[in-house]
Formats: sequence, C-alpha cells, structure tokens
Amino acid sequence: GSKCPWLFPVENKGENFEAWISPLRMQLQRMALQFVSPRDLWEAGNSDGSVVPRFVGLQAETFPLTWLRAHDLLTRLGAGFRARAERAHIEKVYPGAQPGSRLKIEDYLRATISDKVWLNLPPGAFIELHSQDQLDDLREEELSFDVSCDFLELKVVQRLLGGMEPKGLSLEDTEKLLDMLNKLGILVWINEDKLRDTVMLNPRQVAVAMANLITLCFSADNFEHKNSAIEVIRKIPD
Repeated sequence: GSKCPWLFPVENKGENFEAWISPLRMQLQRMALQFVSPRDLWEAGNSDGSVVPRFVGLQAETFPLTWLRAHDLLTRLGAGFRARAERAHIEKVYPGAQPGSRLKIEDYLRATISDKVWLNLPPGAFIELHSQDQLDDLREEELSFDVSCDFLELKVVQRLLGGMEPKGLSLEDTEKLLDMLNKLGILVWINEDKLRDTVMLNPRQVAVAMANLITLCFSADNFEHKNSAIEVIRKIPD
C-alpha cells in the first residue's frame, strides 16, 4: 500500500529522478535514526498513540549513540583530514608557525572542517600547514592544514571523549569502547601496564612502516636475515 514503509516505487527512465528517490532517502534516514536512538525517547514522543516499530532502538541497546559518535571521532582523527583555523589560534599553540611546516600541537586547537563542522584537535595531533600555493580562498586571518593523528595518550582520549556534546563518555565507558575497537582492529589499545597509556589510532600506517622496517632485515638476494640490520632494530627504544 501507499503507507508501507518498506516498499518504494522508483522510476529510473523518467526525467525527475529526485521526485522518486527523495521519499526513499528520507525514510532511510528516519529508520537509521530509529535504529540508533534509545527506544524510550521514541515512545515518550509518540503522542498519536501509534505502535512504535520493534526495530526502534535495537542498535542503541548494543552500541549507545554516544559510542557511535566516539567511534566516528577517533576514526576521523586516525584517517586524517583537511581543516583550517584562525592564524592567531595556531600561533597560540605553536608560536612562530610558518606555512609548509609540520607541527605537533601541545594544546587544544579549534579546527574548522566545513561550514557546519568543527573539532577541537587534541594535544599530540600533527598539523601540516599548507604552503602559499596550496592555500584556498581563505580569510587573511586563517591558515589551512592537513591533520594526522597516529597516536594519542590515553588521558587525552579520555578527556576528548568525555567532553563530547551533548553527552560525553565516562572513563569506564571510554575503556570499554577502546577495548571493543581494539578487538575489531579499528585501533590498537593494549590494556596492560606500561602499554595502556597510549592509543594507536592509525594501525594501518604503523603496520606499513613496520613491514618496511622488517624488509630491511632481509637480503634482496636470498631473503636471509642481516645480522647488522637486526642489531639496529634491537637498539630501537621501547
């Protein structure tokens, strides 16, 4: 019937494709929101007395919406992205910063990703300022840069996720989330003494670097270990 939320007619030979796709897109967005939102919120707002679908809140029971937002935040930092910030703010966290340089920030830096999206970059993140020929149509008081964040201290991650709006994660939930993401291979966090204080957000890049390092231990001719290369690796600080 016309009120069925599961079936949508789509005409792919006409001219106005959007008129057919738009209702489907809106329903998918609504259902995605229903999956991740707590069921009691939908039931409280269901003033017309209609039955709330059984699938509402299923995702929220397993992974709270705050966990999903924390996952997106950490993976975005690990993957890297392009952003911009006020020149004065960059000077505050790294005095004397010049276009073309790569800097490790030591304090939080508010970075604008798009017109409606901004993020407080945490201490430990790297920014590579764009040279003059890479600058977009920015305001004179702004600088653009690439963000990369392979490692963060645990205490920084805890503060970052705890400060999310409108609701952050507790210290206990932060560790539960990190443990789950570690098991999924999304990041690396080893909850053991001397190892738990560091969170690796970009395990793929580190794995590639380690693979290249190990390759140096083998001969190009017979692929046997080079004793000299092995000794170099053994001297690398923990």
